[in-house]
Amino acid sequence: MRLVAFLGVLVLNIIILALGWAVLAFGYWLSDLVYDAGLWPIGAVMRIVLLFMAIGWLISVVGRLMGSVAVLFARPD
Repeated sequence: MRLVAFLGVLVLNIIILALGWAVLAFGYWLSDLVYDAGLWPIGAVMRIVLLFMAIGWLISVVGRLMGSVAVLFARPD
């Protein structure tokens, strides 16, 4: 039963991480369009925000993987 829970949590975490990556990719694409439109200050601010979002995303990757593995070692109810 733990294996089923582990696989369920792992799939859910992969989906959440993929959605986060998609948001970051869309934000970078959008900031590129803003740069091309000549609004470089707004594009620069967007990229700074995206940098902090990417750092948070990387930290969440580690946390979600550790959380998924922790399901395997959880006490049975």
